Amino acid sequence: MVKGNRKVKKNTRERIMDAAEDLFAERGFEAASLGDVADRVGIRQPSIFQHFPTKKDLYIAVMVRVMDPWFEALEKLADEITTVETSKAMTRRWVTYLARHPNLARLINQAALNNDWQLDLIVERWFKQSLDRVNEFNLGASDYWQHSPEKAPWIVMALNNMMIGYVTISHLYEKLFGFDPLSEEAIETQVDFFFTFTERGLVKPEFHGQDRLAKNQE
Repeated sequence: MVKGNRKVKKNTRERIMDAAEDLFAERGFEAASLGDVADRVGIRQPSIFQHFPTKKDLYIAVMVRVMDPWFEALEKLADEITTVETSKAMTRRWVTYLARHPNLARLINQAALNNDWQLDLIVERWFKQSLDRVNEFNLGASDYWQHSPEKAPWIVMALNNMMIGYVTISHLYEKLFGFDPLSEEAIETQVDFFFTFTERGLVKPEFHGQDRLAKNQE
C-alpha cells in the first residue's frame, strides 16, 4: 500500500513471517533458527515469542499465508474449468501465483526432503484437496476425458511436478536457456504452454478447444 510517495511499513509480525518464510524455504524447518529470523528482522530473539509461541507456530503461520491463496485458486480452477475461457483465466491465476511466490514451491520441496511433520501438515491440510477435486471430475463417467479414475494420482503428480519443478530449479533453466523463467514474459509463455499441454494430456483430441460444459449438455 502506498500513501503519496511513502510505502506503509510492515508491522513486526509480518516482517518476522517474511524472514521466516525465506529461511524455511532456503534451509528447511530444522536448519532455520529463530536467531537467524531475529537477525534478519533486526530484533532480539525473545521478541518473536510475543507473536509466535513456538517455532512450529511460526512455521504453520508462514505456510498458511503462502499456501491458502494458491489452493483457493486451485479450488476456483476446478469450479470454473467448464469453459475454455474461464479455464485459461484460472490457469493463468494459478501459474502466476506460484511464479510470483517461488518460496511456496521451495517450502514444499524442503518439507518433502525432510519427510517429517511438516510434510504431513502440507499433505493433510492442502494436497489431499487436489486429489479430491480431481476425483470430483469423475473421469470415468464422461467420454470427454482421456483417462480413467485410476489415473487420478498420476494426473495430480504430473501437474504438481510440472509447476513446482519449474520454480524450484528455475536457476538451472536460466543458465541452460539464457533467460529468467520467472520473468513476466516467461510466465506468460508458461501459462499458455501449461494450458495447452494439460488440455492435450487430459482431454480427448476431438474435444480440444471445446467447453466441457457444452459437452456435458449434449
